[in-house]
Amino acid sequence: MGAIIGTAYCAGKLEDFEKILLRYYKEDRIYPLAGFAASSSGIADIGKFMKIFRRIIFPYSRIEDLPIPLSIVCTEFQTGKPIAFTHGDIFTAIRASVSIPGALVPVKYAETYLIDGGVSNAVPVDVVRKMGADKVIAVNINPLNKMKNRPEIIADYSAFLETSMNSLIDGLIPSDAVQTRKISLPAIKKNIPAIIQFVKKTLKMIKYAYVHIFKNESRDITKKEVFFPKKNKRLPNIVEILWQTIDIMQSVNTQAFFEKYKPDVIIEPDVIEIFPFDFTRIPQILAAGEKAVSEKETELKRLINENL
Repeated sequence: MGAIIGTAYCAGKLEDFEKILLRYYKEDRIYPLAGFAASSSGIADIGKFMKIFRRIIFPYSRIEDLPIPLSIVCTEFQTGKPIAFTHGDIFTAIRASVSIPGALVPVKYAETYLIDGGVSNAVPVDVVRKMGADKVIAVNINPLNKMKNRPEIIADYSAFLETSMNSLIDGLIPSDAVQTRKISLPAIKKNIPAIIQFVKKTLKMIKYAYVHIFKNESRDITKKEVFFPKKNKRLPNIVEILWQTIDIMQSVNTQAFFEKYKPDVIIEPDVIEIFPFDFTRIPQILAAGEKAVSEKETELKRLINENL
């Protein structure tokens, strides 16, 4: 998301971007901004979002034309090396920079593919230093001291899927059919009211899953304690392992980068429970950002005064 926020800021459109997202949120039009993709290389699609973003930052389409210098960092898939774009098409660079492994399809570039810049350099302090920045304010959304909460959040989503599947089976197959291993027409007719209720419930749950994918609120439905008793937690599944592994790697790499390329101020908003492109929690994201900045007010004022 750094590439998107950075572009909006450098285009002088950050306030417009915020207003439009909040308007979509209030009008209940936020869901289609991120959809599902039919691809073996990624499961999400942000085409609708990119079209809206293109209109927001109009008339800018090339990085070098922006009023404020910008660098968009991506990762070269074959070598793992970070690539910083300071020229070229804005939207190609953004789309590559946000290509989270397994979520968004990688972007073809020359003879290679580009993926999420966070894989190789999540908080590119060194890049802005090379661009000539004397003072650097870094924003880190994956601090190590908050990582312990992430597996529980991901596990909640897995439990939600399990609950949905159980509901699917119970709704479609009548109890007497399970006993006799037959699904007769009379049995189906007898259970029509239950099936109608099931369809309504399933549609509601699908919408819930889409809106709250990987969200902490899923605990309300999954009854986490049933699936994850405190004394005997089950092994994490592959989704939990992959997400947590990526986050751990990014957090560890970021800490290493901070030691080598120390920023002047580090802002760490508490958004560990919010997953990438979860547009349904915009108010919470904004509030978390404002709170994190206010906590660093003294450091920020001192940094500003040093440059006066």
